[in-house]
Amino acid sequence: MKINKKLLDIFKTTKTTSDEYTYTCSYINDALNETYSTNEVKTNKVWIDGKPIYRKVINLGVLPNSSYIEVNTNLTNVKIVKFDCYAYTSGLGALIKTYQYQNADNNIRTSVYSDKVRITTTGNFSTWEGYAILEYTKTTD
Repeated sequence: MKINKKLLDIFKTTKTTSDEYTYTCSYINDALNETYSTNEVKTNKVWIDGKPIYRKVINLGVLPNSSYIEVNTNLTNVKIVKFDCYAYTSGLGALIKTYQYQNADNNIRTSVYSDKVRITTTGNFSTWEGYAILEYTKTTD
């Protein structure tokens, strides 16, 4: 794994020569830590415009039966740069990644906006639970 030199510069611990530093494993692990939370988390990532990337997991609850639900993200002044949506059912022991999930005549479609996540289903998904992982920048940064 290639480690970003700028990121490591934050965690220098001991200078051994004019050009060499040593790093403890705990500092490197902390720097690379990927935290998933229903609270906003500032990641160690930076978007192409130089702004820091934040992450928030949205619990979508139980998915609808041949209809749609909208779940508020409680986010304002953000630009979504990445999202993943997942659905889980204990009956099948399955976790699926869903943007446009299709299974025979049933499907799940996901739309993500800065202020809400919309899940649309055709078919009965009422035994499924969903989560959306949003990564975004803030227009105020």
